[in-house]
Amino acid sequence: KGGAARSLLLQYSQGQTFCSLKEPAMDFRRVKEYFSWLYYQYQIISCCAVLEPWERSMLNTILLTIFAMVVYTAYVFIPIHIRLAWEFFSKICGYHSTISN
Repeated sequence: KGGAARSLLLQYSQGQTFCSLKEPAMDFRRVKEYFSWLYYQYQIISCCAVLEPWERSMLNTILLTIFAMVVYTAYVFIPIHIRLAWEFFSKICGYHSTISN
């Protein structure tokens, strides 16, 4: 019962397997297991595994806040520094930029 539904395969006329309808479910399971493994590694490296739940949530909140601040700062300031470096090196190399200020 249901064996035909579980092993439903799209095949070429020669009988070669083209793709399986079960493969995406397997890929999602692998991705889920990979993220579980990454989270476990994070807990081991940051010693979250030995903390109380409230301590773990505080540490995660602090780390997430720091990460968000770094990403925001990079988003705001890196383009400015790249533009200034481009202008500096273009003047040194004699390339006249057409970028308007």
